[in-house]
Amino acid sequence: MKLLAAVLLLLTLGALGDVVDIFSKHCCQFFLDGKPPRMFPDSSAVSVDYKQICQAYNNKYYYATLYDTKQKIPVFSAYEFKRKEDCKVPRPKMKFLIDSQLDIKQAFNADYDSSYTRGHLYPVCHTDSEDAAKSTFILTNAAPQEEKFNSKYWAKVEDDVRETLRKDCLNKGKQAYVVTGVVPSREKDLKTLKDEGKVNVPTHFWNAYACCKTDANNNCDNNKYEFGGNIMHKDAQASTKYGDQSTFEDELTKLYDTDCKFKVFTDANTQPAAPSSGQQSRGKNCCSIL
Repeated sequence: MKLLAAVLLLLTLGALGDVVDIFSKHCCQFFLDGKPPRMFPDSSAVSVDYKQICQAYNNKYYYATLYDTKQKIPVFSAYEFKRKEDCKVPRPKMKFLIDSQLDIKQAFNADYDSSYTRGHLYPVCHTDSEDAAKSTFILTNAAPQEEKFNSKYWAKVEDDVRETLRKDCLNKGKQAYVVTGVVPSREKDLKTLKDEGKVNVPTHFWNAYACCKTDANNNCDNNKYEFGGNIMHKDAQASTKYGDQSTFEDELTKLYDTDCKFKVFTDANTQPAAPSSGQQSRGKNCCSIL
């Protein structure tokens, strides 16, 4: 009965996106040059555990989420950053909702207790409208964070990114794209909510942004953009900041322990850079685009 009531509420509010077969066909506008991050060895490696969601509110898409139904947390949420003013959007007074398309293959509010909060990947203060803010209150856009990490330490990272993009990107006539993700805990570091083995508690949170001038086709002019990134352990009080995209991606490749080179922003024809003299190759090819 509780599940049915939650689904009915979700449908009534219109806070329901679409689970799609591939981002590029349905909501590519939330990715730099329309291309999602490369995270898997090839497209066949994207198992049934991962769902691609075009997140919506009142029948309008606002961002894209790759959701891990096995770990019951998002892998990432991606969006175009459009906020030109300071954060003055009132926080919606609403509960986190569920996605009826995923049935029981997702986290529920009942999985959380006082030990962890629901941490937005697409945060309210990065939205530019009331409906966009409301669209973020869905559990497929949230991962477990301890309260102080959520409200203070990671919030500062979000604030810094917002101010950087607002002042140095949008206010200079450029466009900005953001991807925020998590690294699930595993093996000896495995942690789940209430130790019930259901909802994974990530070890790391990360975000990356790209700021660029666009051409007539709304693509980054000459594929040039300014990059910034942050990676933060769940027990840390400050993030590690990155100005070099390759170094940032190398660190995420290690954290995810993938069989290919992670790419957060990429051109379809991008190939791994050859190692410089005296530098050892990681032996990894570029991952596939979703």
